[in-house]
Amino acid sequence: MPDRRAILKAGFAGAVAMSAGGVLLPRTSQAASAGHAPGASTTPTESSAHWATVPLYGHLSKPKDFTSADLDHIVNYYPMVTLEKAQGSVTYGNAEDGCEAAYAQIRARSKSIKLFYYWNAAVVWHDFYACFKNGFDMSWILKDQDGKPWDPVPVHPSAVYGYDTSNPQLREWWVRQVVAQVERVGYDGVFIDAIARYNVDRTELIGVCGKVKADAVVQGQRDMVAELRRRLGMTKTLLYNGIRYLPSPDWNGTGGYLGITDGAMLEHYGVHHTASPGSMKGDLNLARNVDSQGKMVAFCGWWNSGMINPPSEPPESWKDNLKFSLASFLCAAGPHSYFHYARRNFSYNEGAFEDFPDLKKPLGPPAGAAVQRGYVFTREFERASVRVDLSDVRSASIEWR
Repeated sequence: MPDRRAILKAGFAGAVAMSAGGVLLPRTSQAASAGHAPGASTTPTESSAHWATVPLYGHLSKPKDFTSADLDHIVNYYPMVTLEKAQGSVTYGNAEDGCEAAYAQIRARSKSIKLFYYWNAAVVWHDFYACFKNGFDMSWILKDQDGKPWDPVPVHPSAVYGYDTSNPQLREWWVRQVVAQVERVGYDGVFIDAIARYNVDRTELIGVCGKVKADAVVQGQRDMVAELRRRLGMTKTLLYNGIRYLPSPDWNGTGGYLGITDGAMLEHYGVHHTASPGSMKGDLNLARNVDSQGKMVAFCGWWNSGMINPPSEPPESWKDNLKFSLASFLCAAGPHSYFHYARRNFSYNEGAFEDFPDLKKPLGPPAGAAVQRGYVFTREFERASVRVDLSDVRSASIEWR
C-alpha cells in the first residue's frame, strides 16, 4: 500500500500548485541530508509548489450558504479548509447538513482542495449537531466530584458539557458519528478539536473529577482518537488541536497524539499567556520540530499576536499585525506547514475572506532553515527576506523582491 503521508502531501502540493497557477514538480528524497532527528519521517519533502506563495490553511464557518464570491475566494486562497461547526447553522439548523452543503458547493469548484469535518473531542456542542437529539445518553457527560455536570467552556453563551471519555459507550458513539459523516459526505479528513482541554490543563481536570477519574478521561480520549484512526483507515487525514510550548512535560499529553494523527494546529500564537518571548520562541521551535517529523502544522496568527498590552477589542487597524504573525510563521515553516490569520475567531467575517496581498505574493522556497540568535529569527526565501524579533522590541519585517 502506498505511504499515506506521501499521498496526502502530493494532494496538498497539487492544490497549492493549481491555486498559484504553478507546475507540480517531482519530489526527490532528502532523507540522507535533511538532518532529521532519529525516528523522524524520511518521506520525500514537498516540491517547490508548496512555497509558490505563503501556504495557507482555512478554518471557517458561515451561518448561511457561501456566495459565489465566497467560493471563488476559498478555492483560490486555500489548499485545505476545515468547515467549522456553525457552518450553515441558520440555513440548515445543524452542522451535519450545513457542512455537507458547503462541501458540495466547494467541491463543485475544485476537486483538489482538501476539506475536513470538524468534531470536538472534549466539548459537547449539542446546539450545533443533530446527532445529539437521538442516541446520545446524558449519562455520558463529565461530572464533578459532587455529581454536577461540568461546563468546560463557561464563557460560551450556550450551556455546554464535557464528554466523559472514560466511558467506552461514549467513545463508540463518538467514533461512529464522525465516521458516518466522513463516509457519507466524502470528507478528506477530520479536524479534532480540544485535545488540549483535558491533556494540557490537567490541574483543572483533576480539580473537577479527581486524579483517578482524570487519568481515565485522558486515556479514554486517546483511545477514542486511536479508534477513529483505525476505522477511517490510512487515507484520511487527522488534524488535531493542539500543540503548545510549555515549560513543563504537560504538552506531551497532546504531543503524543502525533503518533496517531497526521498533524496539529498551533491555535493561539503569541496571545494571552503565550505572548512572552520565551513562549513564542518555544512555539516556533516546536512547530519546526513537528514539521521535521513529516507532520502537518496549522499555524494560527491573530490580530493581537505578540502584543505586550493589547486593547480589549481589535482596532480598525487589526490587519496591520499580519506582518508579525506571518514573519514568525515563515521562520518556523517547513514543507508541511500552513498559515492561518484572523481577527479573533474562525467565523467567516473575522478574516477568512479578507484579501491580504502579501499572502499571494511569489515567495519561492527557503534557502535553508532560519538563523536564530536569541529571540531574533531571520530567514531567506527565493523572493523574500524575513526577520522577526520576539523580545520586548516585537518587530518584524518582510522584504519582498
